Amino acid sequence: MALCKIAASNTGCVQQTQLAEKGSLMKTYEQQEELLTVREVAQQLRVDDTTVRRWVKNGAIEAITLPHANKRQAYRIKQSTLDKILEPKSVAA
Repeated sequence: MALCKIAASNTGCVQQTQLAEKGSLMKTYEQQEELLTVREVAQQLRVDDTTVRRWVKNGAIEAITLPHANKRQAYRIKQSTLDKILEPKSVAA
């Protein structure tokens, strides 16, 4: 990012910097994938929550493990991971 010149107005420089920061935050937000809860994944796959948790523990589904203080571990699954599961597989004849 170019630095503001000393002769330039200070408020203009601040506004340019704020716009650039806002733009980079928007790009970061757009690049993030949607994270789904275990329940949301279970509903889309039409299985029980426990089944999805078992798949995560066995490594069948990649998930993000969240810190927890409860009895049950919390996970989030990326939308792209679910899309791969739901993607139709071609069968070679």
